[in-house]
Amino acid sequence: MRRAAARGVLGAVVTVTLLGALALRSGAEESPPGPVPDTASASEPSTTTTSTTTAGPPAGAVDVVPTPGAASSGDEIESLGATTRRTYTFVDTSRATPCIDAPDRTLPVTVFYPSTGSSFPVVLVGPGSGASQRAVARDDAEAFAARGYLAVALSFPCTNLPGLSTTDPQVALDIYSQPGDVSFVLSSLLAKSSTIADRLFGLLDPARVGYTGTSSGAVTGLLLFNTCCADPRIDAIVAAKGFPLPTGAGLPVPGTYDWALPVALYQWGACFDDVTPYEPAYAAFRAANPPKLFMQDATGNHSTPVTFPPGTYEAFFDRYVALDPSPVLVETLVGAGSDPHYAYDLAVPGIDPRVTLPACVNFTG
Repeated sequence: MRRAAARGVLGAVVTVTLLGALALRSGAEESPPGPVPDTASASEPSTTTTSTTTAGPPAGAVDVVPTPGAASSGDEIESLGATTRRTYTFVDTSRATPCIDAPDRTLPVTVFYPSTGSSFPVVLVGPGSGASQRAVARDDAEAFAARGYLAVALSFPCTNLPGLSTTDPQVALDIYSQPGDVSFVLSSLLAKSSTIADRLFGLLDPARVGYTGTSSGAVTGLLLFNTCCADPRIDAIVAAKGFPLPTGAGLPVPGTYDWALPVALYQWGACFDDVTPYEPAYAAFRAANPPKLFMQDATGNHSTPVTFPPGTYEAFFDRYVALDPSPVLVETLVGAGSDPHYAYDLAVPGIDPRVTLPACVNFTG
């Protein structure tokens, strides 16, 4: 019994250390990969809506929309030509935010979608740690909207809150709560999409949902494979610079990872990443059910820009979130197979999987 308790304490110490390093290094990350533009409480929310066609401060009217389990405010709309941007703030009164001693969790989001059409596939974009990463997530979400998605730029209440130190263990440990934020925001937006009076009515397709994240945002995505946090509405996940955060006895989350979940997975990992280690990330890829893909950067570290083989990031979302059956998407995903650092198993008849990557070696010597 003592030995088990000691393992639990040791696991907690290791996890806090890893999270501290993750938070310390994440604040100055580069942009996450993204499509280039060619491409629950019982409170009823009060939604303030403003409208503008310029980049200046918007002004407008008030609108009340019921969203079960959430409070929302600050709904602003801006026309960006081919795409539309809206901002919401959802409040989950069922969960606390210890890093700021708040009894609830305040979740501001920015939603981008094509200005015409309906029932769009949905992508949630999880930023890395640091307030500056919110703008990066917004850029990524806007690029998705230009390609026909409704994309949601998330902002997590501790790791992305201005004024907080990302080296604070309470801030870093809040990563364990972020999968719950993802699910809560998704539920809140789907509720708006199903409400006839709401401006988002009919815009989200609940059967086509994906998630993409970098660094702590990628760790958040991988936690969606854990029994603590799995969300069956999410069909596909991209995790760049992420690893499966330890869970279990003595740790903030007691769940276990279930790599058999029917979720498509695309990962990017650098051999010399000392923040989100490569080996457990690659082990997750090996354990996951197909479809799955992995891009290895044999000489990179946590500061290395994320680069997927051309077209594969977009093709992944188009096939596994938008559910586009076009053979050209499979051809794009397999066509990168000439790169020895690219692995995949698409579970497509006639296409042999390739899941073994070169071992990481010391290229500095």
